[in-house]
Amino acid sequence: MAETTGHGAHVTELANDLGDLDKMVAAIEAFCEAHGVPSREAAQLCLVIEEIFTNIVTHGHDEPGGGVVEMRMAPGPLAVRVEIIDDGRPFNPLHAPPPDLDSGVEERPIGGLGVHFLRTMMSDIVYERSQGRNHLRFQKTYTARSKGA
Repeated sequence: MAETTGHGAHVTELANDLGDLDKMVAAIEAFCEAHGVPSREAAQLCLVIEEIFTNIVTHGHDEPGGGVVEMRMAPGPLAVRVEIIDDGRPFNPLHAPPPDLDSGVEERPIGGLGVHFLRTMMSDIVYERSQGRNHLRFQKTYTARSKGA
């Protein structure tokens, strides 16, 4: 389910299933196009949200399937505000250790890059556990100059 709410905000409800990745990407691309988000920033948003969604589906529940992931996007002045809500096990990405970026690709443990992308590409990151659900809020800003590029 996807719906547009007041002030151009958009809510997309996704199944806790990697089969909904295409639906998620289509929703992000449509939102960014409708609100004139520069392509570079739109691609970064897509990468970060895809990583978050994949982590929720892969690690959020003991059993595959079940549960719902809600993606809320709202336009701001030269920014996109995002909130990802899921009912998986508690996970605060702000407490996750940084990935090993110094070792060679072959020696690095798998994982952690999604959180790294979140921390380095987004701003105003806030995590909250409320009513049995994870709420991860962040925003992607851009400049008027990048919007015209």
